[in-house]
Amino acid sequence: LFILSKSKITKKFVNITAEDITTVICKELGIKVGNLVKTGIPVSFIADRKTGYQIIMMAYTEASKKTGEKYHPIMNNDQLDIILKGTLIENYVADSRSNMTESTYKESIENMINQIMITDQQGNMTGYKRNDEWIGKYSMIQDVYKTDPNKDTNKEVEAMLKGPDRSGSLTLIGDYRVKSSYSIEIRDSLNAGKFWVKSDVHTFQNGNHMMKIELEFENMMNEEKAPQEKTKK
Repeated sequence: LFILSKSKITKKFVNITAEDITTVICKELGIKVGNLVKTGIPVSFIADRKTGYQIIMMAYTEASKKTGEKYHPIMNNDQLDIILKGTLIENYVADSRSNMTESTYKESIENMINQIMITDQQGNMTGYKRNDEWIGKYSMIQDVYKTDPNKDTNKEVEAMLKGPDRSGSLTLIGDYRVKSSYSIEIRDSLNAGKFWVKSDVHTFQNGNHMMKIELEFENMMNEEKAPQEKTKK
């Protein structure tokens, strides 16, 4: 991944799937290809002095717009895999009664916006967009959106709504299978269910393998916007 994030390429892609683009880039940079999740979606864009990592993520970002899936690159030994982000690690449970030594969870409403006042261009109120569940639990925190005739009001307003920022970390007996971009099942007195692994740190001391993992409460993809070729008039 270091090589992919440092080496740059210029190339034009026309109607090529993200997985085939990844294969081309890896061959160009001398990276072994492992298992690439199949999208079957042909994409087109121009990569001008972009890193191999950027190009691969451009391709999968374009595919994601149509499939609705989220993709992530990982190194499996010396081979590049592209996985569906959040793939559940089978037959693994982080359990406070067996392999978990510590758990910490945090929640903040500092950046929360749970109601949007919508106005026309003259500032006259035309309606509201709200999340009643968040308002009932945390009280109302409002922002204002002024309608722009060149933008989709519903889409813009929806993007402004923001729930609580949540984070969590676990200290566990180490397991090589647990790493970022996958998801795990957690059984804890404070939280239970499926959570995404944001980062993992494995330590080895006195013959003991321990790991500390940071959790994500939303499955986010690292998107790269692909520049499009300008149409000549």
